[in-house]
Order: sequence, then C-alpha cells, then structure tokens
Amino acid sequence: MREERELSTPPRRRVRAAVLFLSEDKDVLLVELRHQKVQTLPESGVRAGEGPQDALARLANSSLGLFIRPHQMLVHDVVMEPCLADSYEYVFFGGILNSSRVLIHDRTTLSRCLWVPQKELADRASPEHLNRILLALMALKLESCITLVNGQEQKGPCQDSEESITAEQAPD
Repeated sequence: MREERELSTPPRRRVRAAVLFLSEDKDVLLVELRHQKVQTLPESGVRAGEGPQDALARLANSSLGLFIRPHQMLVHDVVMEPCLADSYEYVFFGGILNSSRVLIHDRTTLSRCLWVPQKELADRASPEHLNRILLALMALKLESCITLVNGQEQKGPCQDSEESITAEQAPD
C-alpha cells in the first residue's frame, strides 16, 4: 500500500538558493559545510511556500548573523532528471561586505567562513559549484542574469517572478 501511494504522488519540486557576497577587494565569501567538507557559496533549501530571497534572508540571519534581503538574481538553473521533479537552483547577489567583519556562523552546519580571491576559486570551491559561482560573477559584472538548463547556458531572460519560484507545498 505504501508503495502505491509513493508512485501515485508526484515528486515535490526542489528549490535551492545560494547567495554571492563580495568583499571590498572583490574576494568571494565561501562557507565550508561541516557534514560534507566542501567549500561553496552560502546556500539553503527553499521551504514550501517560501521564495528564494526569503530562504536566503533566513540563512544569512541564522547561519551568518547578517540581516539582508538579496535582490539581484544572477543565475537561474533548471535541473531536469528523468523520472524526478525538476529542481530549480538560484544564485542571488547579497552585497559587498567588509572582509574584516567577523561573521558569526552556525557551527552545527558550517565549519568556517572564508574570503577567497577570485583567482583562487578553482582551487578552493567544490567542482560541482565552481561553474555556478563563476557564472554568477560574470552576470554581476554584466549586470544581467544567466539562465541554465542542466548547467548549460540558455538564451532568454531569467525567471524573476518570486511567486513563480516558490517551493511547492509538500504532498500530504
């Protein structure tokens, strides 16, 4: 019976959002995840009914001690996998921070926060996140947004309606 219900219930759309912070010297803030030991942009899953900007504001407050509301979408990636619901991954610009500012981080999920010069990103960022970080930096420089499908750049505008990018309600 349980198996029938799982097969008949469509999978929930997965939405994740990351935030790009730069220092006044244009270094990139990366966080090291405690459970994975990878260095990446601060990121969060988007809860049901929540928009990506709301998820990032929650993450910045609870994990980094920052009160922000990211507003500029830099990257929109639609990841499609056979037999699974599409997932949507976003990168927003969080602003420029003073690199001497002490960031208070949530030690239950993050090992550390570090400022990485852009020329060292390839050596420091996790390979699966590096392309998205580099594209976000390019979009910021061009004052645009880049749309990806399965990590490949696409023509056309980024989806920017917060209502259309909220996580769906989880099935009962």
